[in-house]
Amino acid sequence: DRNTPLIIDEWNYDTNANILPERKEKSYISASYIPSRIKKMYEAGIDYQLYFCLEDFQNNKEGIVRNVGIFSFDPESSEYKGEPKAAYNIFRALSNLGNNMFSASLKPNDEFVDVIATKTQDRIALLIYNYIDPDIARNYLSRNISALSAAERKSLLNIITSDRLDKILAHSIEISKIRLSKRLKTLLTAARELNDKAGKSKSVARSINMSIKNIQGKYSYQKYSVDSSCSTNCAFNALEEKEVNLSGAYQETLTLTPYSVDMIILSKKPAEPETAVSVTPEQPAAQNIEKVSSPADAKEKVP
Repeated sequence: DRNTPLIIDEWNYDTNANILPERKEKSYISASYIPSRIKKMYEAGIDYQLYFCLEDFQNNKEGIVRNVGIFSFDPESSEYKGEPKAAYNIFRALSNLGNNMFSASLKPNDEFVDVIATKTQDRIALLIYNYIDPDIARNYLSRNISALSAAERKSLLNIITSDRLDKILAHSIEISKIRLSKRLKTLLTAARELNDKAGKSKSVARSINMSIKNIQGKYSYQKYSVDSSCSTNCAFNALEEKEVNLSGAYQETLTLTPYSVDMIILSKKPAEPETAVSVTPEQPAAQNIEKVSSPADAKEKVP
């Protein structure tokens, strides 16, 4: 039934381990993962999804430790002290998006940098992220496996379940020397190139040119960021605020550090009311001069 909703009941992070610095000391990394996966699920036709989970597991009687929460708490503290991670600010950013999303055709031709662009009647909100997928090679293969023949899929699965895929990605095994179809060799070569690009992108900032067209009037500009400068207890305040007077387009060059998220909000300012000028008609000069009985009185009373 096409009306049956597709639901992801739990999702959190790419890699399998539940105890990672990327989930706590470097939680900005898992924070940048959130908008990336939400948009990909939306594009794949997922109707609903549930992020797991709100709170870390630690210091419990079961001895379970999992750095998977949006909040980190210490239940042994008499005051139950805790702190929000960088992921919390991502959800705050998501809540500032508008209900109307721009066409998916605006998607940049990039595996790591992408944008969620939304609008309301008087506001534009852009969420731009630079998430470097640690499993980009395997994810690329899984997205394209349906285009292979049955024999090609079997060969690819044999490579993935063995240690040969890791060796191929590390350039320890030459793809040209493996007995595979031309199509499968091309697929593995592309996956390896993406893996190489991901390795370089983890330490290099990216610059992108952002352009918004068909926009007129005065706008207030606010920019928020989630990046390596903060992992826990991060304030969600605008790092940059200004007024821009737009006449058809807005352009800006953004520098995105690895695993960072920028939010830009353009809010249209209300038109300034016209200043009302009150004009009192001048009265005839004779009406402003008091009657005088003699020339002497006139000299005293008339300015």
